[in-house]
Amino acid sequence: MNFNHSFVPLKLAEAQAFVAEHHRHSKPLKRHRFSIGVKTELGIKGIATVDNCSSSWANRHDHMEIRRVCTDGTKNLASFLLGKASMACFCMGAKVVFTYTKPYEACSSLLADNWDIDGVSHRKGHMPLIRWMKESPWEKKIEGVVLNMETGARVPRDQHRKNKTSRMLKTLRAWQDQVQKVDF
Repeated sequence: MNFNHSFVPLKLAEAQAFVAEHHRHSKPLKRHRFSIGVKTELGIKGIATVDNCSSSWANRHDHMEIRRVCTDGTKNLASFLLGKASMACFCMGAKVVFTYTKPYEACSSLLADNWDIDGVSHRKGHMPLIRWMKESPWEKKIEGVVLNMETGARVPRDQHRKNKTSRMLKTLRAWQDQVQKVDF
């Protein structure tokens, strides 16, 4: 489905109302840098809200964070919103965009939009969150090479990030399988 014809900027109040009604586990945000959404004659179908980073990158003005993505269940809409929100961030001068997910979430929308796993944030007393990042297509270094410490081989930076994402996804899937086997 093509959502481009119904892609609009949203006010914070509109995004908050949609999140309060449709989001599974998160409350509406109290502030934002901007919000975007897909609106049809039937109403809002999905939103994405972007703000400054809430983590240790908060003082970096060239980093942004997609804080909420919420849809009414329309197929492929979350991937569309993630792509449009990250592109808007890059157009505003961001070099890196982050978002976080819970370990049990499928993350297929992030994978469809070519996001990479950057790591795991360990929050004291809470379930850890998976940190995803997407770098600006205009800021990537052309000759970036990473040295593989195990083999000593030089690996292109993009391939290294894809390998890291793949390894972390396998670990997460194994962790999810273990958690599902435990009966609470």
